[in-house]
Amino acid sequence: MASRPHMPHGPPLGRAGAPRGRRRPSRGITLVELLVVLALLGVIGALVLPNLERFTGSVTRNSERDLILNQIAGLGTEAMLQGRGFVILGTEELDELDAQAVANSDDEAQTAPPVHDVTGLPVHRLDIPDGWRLHLDAPLVVRATGACLGGRLALEHDDAPPVVVELVPPYCRVETTEG
Repeated sequence: MASRPHMPHGPPLGRAGAPRGRRRPSRGITLVELLVVLALLGVIGALVLPNLERFTGSVTRNSERDLILNQIAGLGTEAMLQGRGFVILGTEELDELDAQAVANSDDEAQTAPPVHDVTGLPVHRLDIPDGWRLHLDAPLVVRATGACLGGRLALEHDDAPPVVVELVPPYCRVETTEG
């Protein structure tokens, strides 16, 4: 029978007292590994960032559009709360009205809203965010009772398709279509 050599204290040791055949555990990452990870993060960032900017812009435009549509939907309630009727004009008509007011103004500031020359009602201004334009087929008249005469309008933004809105009388119920 062949006898095995006796190993009194464990496996044979190599240089520096470490067991042969086993690697010492790593104590960190190498510079090459770090550079590879940073390069991958840069590539991923370059691919994702434009889409993220486009997404945040889209969310902002949708929020602004919803703000305008909510203001339009609440016109009847606002007229009842104020106890008076008013008229809504498009952005181009408002710009013309503002230009006339500047041309005809004196040093005193006007406190009353301008009056629409056709309807005789005060002009009510919607809070339209920058970049949006409101186009109306005809001035939108809202009575003090909260009733509106209905109408059709378009919301336009440079970076979004136009939103066509049908205002259904008697309370300006908003029906939208994209395009």
